[in-house]
Amino acid sequence: MRSFNTALQLYSSAEARARALSKDADGHPVTLNAAGDISDGLLIILTNATRVPGSAACHDRELEDGEIQYNRGLVELALGQLERAERDFQEALQAHPTHAHYPHYRAVVHARKGEYREAVKWNHAALNLNNNYFPALFHLGLILHLLLHNAEAIQRLDTALA
Repeated sequence: MRSFNTALQLYSSAEARARALSKDADGHPVTLNAAGDISDGLLIILTNATRVPGSAACHDRELEDGEIQYNRGLVELALGQLERAERDFQEALQAHPTHAHYPHYRAVVHARKGEYREAVKWNHAALNLNNNYFPALFHLGLILHLLLHNAEAIQRLDTALA
């Protein structure tokens, strides 16, 4: 990840953007305008390169296994790239099978695709890792309501809000 101004210089020409987005590229730029407290925006470079353990990507700490795939999956989810997000969340879960975020976000992807029963399954997997994980409890309650399992939906939502 580079500062916006540096990245802008690197990817400002049409040729540079085309090269970065080609199927053979090892990086994919995603522009986020007015991101957070950065007034002129932020350019994130998503890379396929394997991270060397111990090297920082965009954090000031050692990254956990699966964290790069998880972060990339969040961006892809926000962009509506559900198949790519699903692959990244799956890889994150394989790399770190005890982290409740990863199965929960697989549930989010399935819910966005209208696959509610699969979303229920992945939220249960997240809750098996952390039975008080609020995002999974709340999301599960909403999905169960959509499936007309209202008694269980109310129970899950009450637990989430407790």
